[in-house]
Amino acid sequence: MASAQGRILTSVSGSIENGKAHYGFTRNGKQFIGCIRKGWNGYMTETQKIQTVKFANLTRCANALWAFFKDGDSAKGASVISGVVNVEDINKGYYAQQRDENGYYFPHATIKDFISGVVAKGLTEEQKKTVIEAAEKPYFAETLEGYEAMKTA
Repeated sequence: MASAQGRILTSVSGSIENGKAHYGFTRNGKQFIGCIRKGWNGYMTETQKIQTVKFANLTRCANALWAFFKDGDSAKGASVISGVVNVEDINKGYYAQQRDENGYYFPHATIKDFISGVVAKGLTEEQKKTVIEAAEKPYFAETLEGYEAMKTA
């Protein structure tokens, strides 16, 4: 059993397997200590670095698309959306989804989820770049150089 008292953690008890590296975190106002899982060592392969950049770009793009979709009345939002994807196609694709037994759309329950799960994933790298730059966010190339630029930004 490991137990500790300190300036931040009031009282912690539990077991840490084999002396693994651990970290503290707070969830719902309660303090916890978690162990770093096997394979989480901070040394990423080149493929993982590129995937990190792709994920960051996809997230930024989906959030920008959603913001432009919500604010489609503005000239900037309408021009960006129309340059990349058709608004009617988003609505048609969302409402064409199958419903589950409770009447909710499945698997994307909200239109924001549909945009990030379907629409943004179908965009090319150039289209993602257009959306991200229109949202005045930095776009990083999906290469190792892009990963290094993302780390320094």
